[in-house]
Amino acid sequence: MRERGLVNTEALLKNCVESGILRELEDPTMVPKLAKLFWLIAEFWLPFTEMVEEVVRPERLQEGVDLMMQVLEPYMTEEALAELG
Repeated sequence: MRERGLVNTEALLKNCVESGILRELEDPTMVPKLAKLFWLIAEFWLPFTEMVEEVVRPERLQEGVDLMMQVLEPYMTEEALAELG
């Protein structure tokens, strides 16, 4: 199931490249690497937060989203960055 999640994350990032959200990457190995980083944060952020806090607050969830965006931001197109504003 986790392997499928990683494959789906890589497919999502490839779709983001095709849709113009992420720029075309010169190094073809970067999409799988970004997928692993993105997937690791998505998969393990909540359990990590639950180790520290008994009740997960919305701002902690937002922190996980912010981490994922930090991974993706350097690869986003100017148009996508402008929409994030």
